[in-house]
Formats: sequence, structure tokens, C-alpha cells
Amino acid sequence: MDSSARDFPSTLYELSKMGKKSVILTKEGLRKFKAALDALSKSLSSQSWTGMAEALNLDRDTFATILERTSGVLEKTLDNLSNQLYSRGITLSLEEDIDYEVLESLKACQQGIDKVKSKVGLTGAKLESNLVGKTNLACNVIKRFLSGKPIPKYYFKRICISLNLDWKEIAGISKEQSEWSAGNERSSLNTNEGVKPVQTVRRRVTVIDETRQTIITVIVLEGDINSVPNFKIIETVLREHSGRTITIIDIQEGSIKLIIEGSPEDIKRLVSCIESRELREIQGFPVKGIIPSESLGDEEIAEANANAKWDLVEAIFSQPLRGLDLENTDLSDVNLSNTNLSGTDLSGTDLSGTDLSGTDLSGADLSQTDLRRADLRSADLSNAGLNDADLRRTNLFRATLHRADLSGANLIDANLGGANLIDANLGGANLRGANLSGARLKRANLRGANLRGTNLIGAILSDADLKHADIDDATKLADKWRLVWKIINQGTENQDLRGTDLINANLSGANLRGANLNGAMLIDADLSGANLRGANLRGANLRGANLRGAEVDDTTEVDDITEVGKWGLVWRMGGS
Repeated sequence: MDSSARDFPSTLYELSKMGKKSVILTKEGLRKFKAALDALSKSLSSQSWTGMAEALNLDRDTFATILERTSGVLEKTLDNLSNQLYSRGITLSLEEDIDYEVLESLKACQQGIDKVKSKVGLTGAKLESNLVGKTNLACNVIKRFLSGKPIPKYYFKRICISLNLDWKEIAGISKEQSEWSAGNERSSLNTNEGVKPVQTVRRRVTVIDETRQTIITVIVLEGDINSVPNFKIIETVLREHSGRTITIIDIQEGSIKLIIEGSPEDIKRLVSCIESRELREIQGFPVKGIIPSESLGDEEIAEANANAKWDLVEAIFSQPLRGLDLENTDLSDVNLSNTNLSGTDLSGTDLSGTDLSGTDLSGADLSQTDLRRADLRSADLSNAGLNDADLRRTNLFRATLHRADLSGANLIDANLGGANLIDANLGGANLRGANLSGARLKRANLRGANLRGTNLIGAILSDADLKHADIDDATKLADKWRLVWKIINQGTENQDLRGTDLINANLSGANLRGANLNGAMLIDADLSGANLRGANLRGANLRGANLRGAEVDDTTEVDDITEVGKWGLVWRMGGS
């Protein structure tokens, strides 16, 4: 590991991955889902909920939750559900029909949107760009905010704080609603009577745990957080009373809330010290109470983790990070455009919805990374490892993917228009419905790739390996390359291929026995291992063709006066 990785702040270097976003279907999304279930039920022997849930690889409770909209489910659950339906011939697109779960989302009212526009003094794309720069949030999040659509609460508050605006006012939350919410929060605290709460200005610190097996809890202190010279001192005191795994994740506004995490054993010891009054104060700050992990809301945990996420984003922009290990971190929905992340380990990282346009990711490890709906326009992904990555609906327009490993990647509905995929490995990748128009796929490995409904108009497929690739009538492919696919996968024994343009075609191992290739253009074609027994190659242009290991016999016809001739052909086949 290079020096930039060693110099990276230890508090961010081991950042734990935040929980995935929880979503619910809109009413229109629910209508579409029910229509899809009606179609599914016709193909099943059982039309019960249990039968349909099993057919979709869902447990019955999750299936009921989606239908009844009682709470949220993971975005990936709905994506997998759509894929299960598609495998049964039923198309269901829910991308525009989901909302973030009500508990953790907010949307701007029209008056709030107008106030934001007035505050910034810009509109349209200039306003969006301004807010992206202020918040480091991806443009798609800003667009949802400005269109009054729900976004996670911690994103919403970040936008408002960056503009010095009251987030409650922008969301249209009345004073009565705000007071009820605050009262509800106060009633949940186990406080000491007679202690007067002190209102403080927010100041936070992020310290990440040493182990992954941790739980989170909150300690509430009385005092002014701005008077604390060093938060590490508080952390040291807490460790002395519990154990070394205790770490401070965040410090929130109001009475001082120390959101901490640690091993279950250390947290239990700390709770015991506070409840027995052994620990009454920390560095002069009286301990008001403790909120155990089972009483801690998902929203509080999510916001604490989000704060760590913003610290990480700021660090990425502020220092060179080449070769850094960011494995399994959460960097979703943020703006990382035009940054240098070359050689970085981002395996398993959540980069869904993130703006990575123009970013240098050459040589980066993005295996099994979640890149759904990410913006990678003009990004440099040469030699990057993207095997088994989730790239559904990702924008890779004009991205450089030279020698990138995309084997097994999910690229359903991705935009790869004009992308450089020369020598890329797309073996077994799912490119169903993807746009590859104008893409450069020279020598690309497409063996076993799903190309159903894929747009390959204008794509350069010179020497590309199409063996076992799956195409259908909806695949948009030039006649030349559809023929190459047919020759490779179905064989053209005894077929008439006179005058056919097969320049730069990869026909390795093809069955061309008895085929009429008279006058065919086979310049620089790969015919290695091809069966040419009985084939007619008279007048064919074989300049630069690879014939190593090809099979010919006495019935193979070749012009003796051509530049190759039968004996020249045999000589080439031997590789001499």
C-alpha cells in the first residue's frame, strides 16, 4: 500500500458500511405490481400469496409488506423482484415508482422550493450545479429535491444547512408538528430530574470502530459541546469504564448526544456504569441519561453514519487517495466527479446513484460494487475490475473500459453508447436492454453474454468473441455481425456465403464445412480451429487471416494462383 493510503485519516479509513435505503412503492407502482402479479398467476398452479411469493423467491412477510405498503423494503429487493418477473416473460419497471420510506424521507413543499431558488438566485441547470457544489450530493438527488420528490432526511437537511435555511420550513412542517416531534424525543430519554438542559451549537466527530461486531447506543450529557477541546479525551474516559472497542461515531445538536458504538460486552458494561451512577460525569459534563440500542431509532443511526460519509467525501477531495482501500464503504448518491481514484479498492462499495463522471478509476477494484444508476460518463475505467458488479441503468456513455474486467457484471439497461471496450472482458455479463451503439468492442470477450434487446447499432465488433452469446429478434445488430454470431453458434455447413464481408470476424472454431466462401472477404479474420473441409475458398481474400489449426482436406477448394494457394494455406495452418 502506498503512502497516500497510510496517511489517510484512521477515523475514516475503516468506515463501516451504512444500511441500504428503504423504499416503498407509490400507488402507481403498486398498481403496476398487481397487474404483473395477475399475469404471473395465470402461469402458476397456485394463485395464493404463498405460491406467488415462492415463484418470486420472496418470503411471505416481505411479499405482504410490498403489497400492503406497511413499511419499506430494500431497493435491491424490488430490483430482484423485477428480474424474477422478467425471467417469466413479464416486464415490470419500477424505477420511477418508488419513494423512500416515510420514516426517513422528506420532500420540499412548493414554497420551500421557491425559497431555495430565491436564496441562490439561480434556476435550472445552474441551480442544480450550485447545490451539487455546496453539498457534494449527486445531481440526481438535487433534481429530486427541486422537483418536490422524497429524498432521505439526512440529504434533505444537508441541502438546507448548506443554504442556511430552516429544513422544517422548506419541508413545510408546521410549528405544531415540530413541537410534537421534539416532545416525543424528549420523552424517550431516561434523564435525571432537576438537570436543566443546555441548548448547544452542533459540532461533531466521527471515529470508527476497531471491530465489525458492534452495536450503537447514545449517551446524553449536559453542557456546551463547543467547550470540549478534544473529543478523544471523552472517548478515553468511556473506554476506561467499559472497554477498548468503545468509539464515538457522532455528536448531535441539543443536549450533547454522544452516539457511540462498541462490542455488546463493552456497551453492556458502560450502561451498567451509568445506571449504577459509577459514571456521573465525563470531563466535567454531567451524564443526563442513556438511550439503549433497542430504543435508538433507525433515523438517528442513519444520520450518524451519514455524517461519517460526508467526512469521507471531503477527505477524498482534499488529499491524494491513489491505491486507497475503501472496501465496503457507503458512497452512494454523492458527487465524486473528476476525482482521482485510480488503483483504489472499492470492492463491495455502495456507489449507487453516485456522480463519477470524468473520474479516474483506472486499475480500481470495483468487483461486486453497487453502481446502479451511477453517472460514469467519460470516466476512465481502463484495467478496472468490475467483475460481478451491479451496473443496472448506469450511465457509461463514452467511458473508457479498455481491458476492463466486466465478467458476470449486471449491465441491464446500462448506457454504454460510444464507450471504449477494446479488449474488455464481458464474459457472462448481462447486457439485456443495454445501449452499446457506437461502442468499440474490438477483441472484446462477449462469450456467454446476454445480449437480448441490446442496441449494438454502429458498434465495432472486430475480432470480438460472440461464442455462446445470447441474442434475440430485439437485439439491434448489423447484418454482418448477426451473421458472424450465427456462423459461430449455429454453424453454416454447406451454406452459400459467396462474396460475404467477414473482415475482422472472429470465426475461431466455426463449422464452415462445405460452405461456399467464393469471393468472400476474410481479411484479418480469425479462422483458427475452423472446420473448412470441403469449403470453397476460391477467390476469397485471406490476407492476414489466422488459419492456425484450421481443418482442410482434399475437397477444400483454393485458387492455386492466388496469393495464398492451397500449399500456402497449409503452410499458414501449420503456423510456420
